[in-house]
Amino acid sequence: MQFKRKLLFFDTIESTHEYAKSICHLTDPFALTCIRTFSQTNGIGQHERPWISLQNNLLVSYIVKIPKNFYSESANFLSLCLYQAIDLKGKHVFFKEPNDLFFEGKKCAGFLCHQVDDWLILSYGLNTAIAPAGFSALGCDTEELFQEIDNNIYTWIPTFLQKGFAPFQDEWQLLRRHWAK
Repeated sequence: MQFKRKLLFFDTIESTHEYAKSICHLTDPFALTCIRTFSQTNGIGQHERPWISLQNNLLVSYIVKIPKNFYSESANFLSLCLYQAIDLKGKHVFFKEPNDLFFEGKKCAGFLCHQVDDWLILSYGLNTAIAPAGFSALGCDTEELFQEIDNNIYTWIPTFLQKGFAPFQDEWQLLRRHWAK
């Protein structure tokens, strides 16, 4: 199974995640739809907490049609896609369950995964260039990192939707052992 790519880009939006939830039923079921913005005015995190998003960071949501009731381990899948791309840039992050990445001891990313009927929404906010007080930024090129993450998601999502997380499990367990040190 291969998906078409669709990109919806906004200068400013309230929340890529909320927008994705509101339009998922209208998107192409044969496409991986990416929603991206430079700035969010009402970004959300886990449990509807605000996600403060400064400009020039990554604020992204994906929409993909999924088999009925498929949601299994989507947070692990998304964190693996993010981790692998960030690691290629020489930045070492660690995953803190259920949905955070930390860099140099401070949170640099948060992500959300929701199922809306037959649609999976994968969203992340990643501080690449600048971070609010108390958070960290990776200090790497935002566009290059977006391309790496996008490529991981686009390349791996067909396998994930067909076989679940099992094909990624060995790599995931190695990372979990590494993060536990």
